[in-house]
Amino acid sequence: MSSVQPPIIMDITRAERRNSSKSMKEELFKYAMNHKWEEVVKIYEKDHNRAYKAKITRSGYTALHLAITEIQEEVVEKLVELIKRSCDPAEAKEVLTIKNERGHSPLHIAAQTGNVRICACIATVDPSLVHIRDGKGKTPLYAAVQYGGKKAFLYLSSLLPGDDHRLSCCTKTSDRMTILHNAIINENFGE
Repeated sequence: MSSVQPPIIMDITRAERRNSSKSMKEELFKYAMNHKWEEVVKIYEKDHNRAYKAKITRSGYTALHLAITEIQEEVVEKLVELIKRSCDPAEAKEVLTIKNERGHSPLHIAAQTGNVRICACIATVDPSLVHIRDGKGKTPLYAAVQYGGKKAFLYLSSLLPGDDHRLSCCTKTSDRMTILHNAIINENFGE
């Protein structure tokens, strides 16, 4: 006897999965927008295979991106811990490199906030995440300087093993700017 399902049943199953995925994304969005972060964490616990990668805003943010944007340190730590626990290292890195429409990974956003605790939480999963470039070729190190996050920059640069790696994260971007150019233009070079 064949285990192949008739096309009508397969179509219904696909439709159910699509509706279920849409519903989960809508729930994540609703809870994140209403600052119900514990509910977001519960969805990540329950449906981690889809929840981790679900882009829930028009601009391509995941729930993790939004938690970082709102500097929800404890929530970010819980979400990242769930990712580490339920994914192998390669999958965890893949989840933490999901980019929004501007090409910003979670670490880019953490660096923009200047929050060292969140940067550390993400970067300790895989220090090579500091090399990820956004849509304009900027690394999280560049983002930290651009937004005045001196402590975040210093922390992230400490993860780089040698001068060659540090230089590769600080090279010119698609707009031909280096981190030093950016620091001077934005006057982010003082105390």
